[in-house]
Amino acid sequence: MWQFAKDWAQIAPGFTPVVALFAVLLAWRQLALNRANQRETTAKATFREYLKLAVQYPELSAGNYETVVKDGNLERYEWFVGYFLWAAEELFEFAPSEAVWGRNLQMLADYHCAYFKNSSDFMAKEFGTYSAKTQALIKRAIASGAGS
Repeated sequence: MWQFAKDWAQIAPGFTPVVALFAVLLAWRQLALNRANQRETTAKATFREYLKLAVQYPELSAGNYETVVKDGNLERYEWFVGYFLWAAEELFEFAPSEAVWGRNLQMLADYHCAYFKNSSDFMAKEFGTYSAKTQALIKRAIASGAGS
């Protein structure tokens, strides 16, 4: 029995760095997973806030650009669409199931196709500030409204 303990006492220092490395790798992976989870949660919370705004201001969420302009709510509508696009950016970047989110976001972007098509300021100043995925979302929205 004592011989067995002596053998382990001689071998144990060799295992210590391996165990320590394993612990560091495990901690690093857990930190990365926590960070990804937090980013996804933040993206979903941003989208949830957009949906609250859509319920609070149905005249803006309907995407009736001509009515918004006529009623003098263009500035508020531009901010509303900007918030939507920010939420889309967050979801594209941090939410894992892009296919599901992509379909939902496309449906919502299509409501604002008249704004995307008719606002020269948006296309000239803001469009280029969005990611490639969000730009593609906007382009598809414009194309979907080409016949309207």
